[in-house]
Amino acid sequence: SRILNEFNGTQSDYPQDKLIHGLFEEQVRRTPGNIAVIFEENRVTYKELNRRANRLARFLTGQGVGRGEIVGIILEKSIEMIIGILGILKAGGAYLPIDPHYPVSRVYYMLNDANVSLLLANSEEMKELSFTGLKGIQYVRSKPVVTSPRPQITELDRLPIPDRSLVD
Repeated sequence: SRILNEFNGTQSDYPQDKLIHGLFEEQVRRTPGNIAVIFEENRVTYKELNRRANRLARFLTGQGVGRGEIVGIILEKSIEMIIGILGILKAGGAYLPIDPHYPVSRVYYMLNDANVSLLLANSEEMKELSFTGLKGIQYVRSKPVVTSPRPQITELDRLPIPDRSLVD
């Protein structure tokens, strides 16, 4: 009973008029040198995390991300994932987390259903997927690289059937 009531009592009040990335910025100002994220052997301070998230947010804004824009994020749990989430929020977008271990058909469904126009991923996840109608962003040490957009095929019935008479 004590474990459930005392140790699990983590409820706390927070300002209802502030966004999560605004609260994060306040923490950066209060404790810039404190460790914000630890993942495996890597540690990142609030100041560094904020700097990297701001750099990504500026990049995303330049790519047209703003209020109401949904950005997919397909990354393993990592510091880059936290940077991605904060960067998307700071750019004004909403993020759609996608587990990299989902079947490809599920990933396609989620991206199309949410009308995702931009995707944050690292090169490993991008190897498995060939997206159409999306701009993929790959992380290379937290520096995004945009891949070229490809047209989306929406109606397979309208595709021309190749003449196979010369091949068979």
